[in-house]
Order: sequence, then structure tokens, then C-alpha cells
Amino acid sequence: MPLHQLPDSRQLQYNLYGAPGGKAVFFFHGWPSSRSQAAWFDQHARNLKLRIIAPNRPGFGQSTPQGKRRFSDWPADVEDLARHLGLERYGLLGLSGGAPYALACASRFGERITRTAILCGVPPFADPELKATLPTVYQHLQPLSLLAPLALPLFFTLWKSAIQGGPHHPAGQKLLAQMPPVDQDALRLPGAWNMMLTSCLEAIDSPTLSIVQDARLYLKKWDFDPANIETPVHFFHGGLDHTAPLAGVKILASRIPNACTRWLSTEGHFSLPINYGPDALSWLSR
Repeated sequence: MPLHQLPDSRQLQYNLYGAPGGKAVFFFHGWPSSRSQAAWFDQHARNLKLRIIAPNRPGFGQSTPQGKRRFSDWPADVEDLARHLGLERYGLLGLSGGAPYALACASRFGERITRTAILCGVPPFADPELKATLPTVYQHLQPLSLLAPLALPLFFTLWKSAIQGGPHHPAGQKLLAQMPPVDQDALRLPGAWNMMLTSCLEAIDSPTLSIVQDARLYLKKWDFDPANIETPVHFFHGGLDHTAPLAGVKILASRIPNACTRWLSTEGHFSLPINYGPDALSWLSR
């Protein structure tokens, strides 16, 4: 369980996966999730001789909270960890809520980034052009976010009970029933549910205010411009993704000069990284 001390004395917790000494890729986890989400890619990374560095964002796990942070604050933490690990160039992999963090780094670091892969990434929800592409629930999240410090503990309690019993427990079955069948099938694969359980529990057990802070960033305007990204970006996204609908992600991808896309019409939000994560790693390894 490595901990890295940042210049401002905060600690950054991270995990290492894949092949030690291999080509480096930083992995940025979703929400509510944490560094161990990258464990699913460990064997694939070993096969491809990739080294995955998966840090917890501020306030998650043992990473020290950071007050009033923004997406554009994250690259400095990543840069300092990369320097500590002796890395000059590296790839980026952003999963779901990790997408804007990966794109913020790609926007800032230029040619130090070899490639950036985005798996089922969330678009900028506050963007006026994208609001029309989002489900009604997202359009009402901004005012409801003020209640988050009160509502999230209850949500996390329910979520925790749903995932701790496993996919065959009544609470787990109820959770699965709300997902497309392809997501249900993916989460029943050996090891998939446990990966979700482990990574989510670390996030849920983190300070509530830090998790709220992270959630609110998704509802604000991004404080960096993806159009400034000059290195290759590859989007992998499912047509059955109800969490980050494909229409909004297509708009985001169209704004990035060197973006290539793979739209998978029969994949959902959970199934896509499970089924196509190896493809993203293979692209990053080239």
C-alpha cells in the first residue's frame, strides 16, 4: 500500500499493477470507486508488459483531502508521483468518472503523454450543449447536489448492503435488475463483482465530504479545455450506457483533435470496461 508525500505535505495513496518495469500507464478510477478498481486489468497489463499506477484521488482511502480542488489541480499530483517513480513519459487510462481527470492531464502535459484511453467516460454534465443529451435525472442533479452531505450517507448505506451480499443476494439481485442484461452478465463473471465491491467499499468508507466534493465537480463546468489535447485519445463507449449516455460522449470526442472512437452498441457502463478493457490496454501498449 504505497504512500507518496506531495510537496504540500499531503499524502497520495496508490497501487501498482501489471509488469514491474513495464511501459507506464496511470489509471484514474471512477466514482464512487478507488485505486483497486484497476486490479481487473492486472493480468492483461502483465501480458502486455504494462505497468499500471493507480492513485486514489484526494480524500479517497488514505489520500489526504484537498480543499476546494478542481480537475485542473489533479495533474500536479500526478506529475509529482511520476517524478517520484522516475517516469518521463506515460499513458493514461480514465474509467467512468476518471475520464475528466485523465483528459485534464492530457491537456496539460502535452507530449509527455504517449496515449490516453477513456473507458465509459463521463462527459461535462454542465455543458449547455450536452444537457439535452442527458437523462432527466442528471438535469436535476445540480440543485439536488446541495443536499448531498445529507443524502449520500443514506445512499452509501443502501449501496453497501446491495453489493456486500453478492450478486445472488436479494439486495444484489435488485441492484442488477436495474441494469441492462449485458451489465448483469458482466458483473457475474468470476472476480468482477469482488472487484466492484472492494473498490467501492474503500470509497464509501472515505470521508463523506471528500466524496461529495468529487461528485460536485462532475456537475460543474470543466476548468480545462479538451480541445487543447494534442496527443492521441481513444474513446471506448457502450450504446447501452445509462450512466454516461453515448450521445454526450460523442460530442465530447468531437472536440478533441486527435480523438478516435469505438462505439459499441451492445455494451453498457459496467460491461464495457470488463469486456473491452484489454482492447484499451492493447492500444495503450502500442
